[in-house]
Amino acid sequence: TIAAEGGGGWKEYAGGYSDWANYQASVHQAASDKAKVDVRPAARPVAAAAKAKGDKLSWKEQRELEALPERIAALETEQGQLTTLLEDPAIYQRDAKAAQQAAERLAAIDDELMELLERWETLESRAANQG
Repeated sequence: TIAAEGGGGWKEYAGGYSDWANYQASVHQAASDKAKVDVRPAARPVAAAAKAKGDKLSWKEQRELEALPERIAALETEQGQLTTLLEDPAIYQRDAKAAQQAAERLAAIDDELMELLERWETLESRAANQG
């Protein structure tokens, strides 16, 4: 099954329309469940504390900034592997539970990547402002 993915993109899915519809429903359900549960109250105090200290990066933040590209690359690699796995139609017939777990991990990776990219952007802008 080939489906429009928004932004002018198309993606091929294994199985028929009902398989695609079930997959989309599970992905959207997992995302909405995550959004309902994930309030993230700790993110704001950390950002406020960082601003209170000034724009200078601490030693720990400098090390974090240096490590972020590697962490992001590792997650993107895992994301690609999971996407390839989920594109294989046989996985849904062979081991539906593994396919579901892979889809859930893929959603978690997306969330984690967004957090890391936002953190990277914050640290980079602070580093640029200090020097």
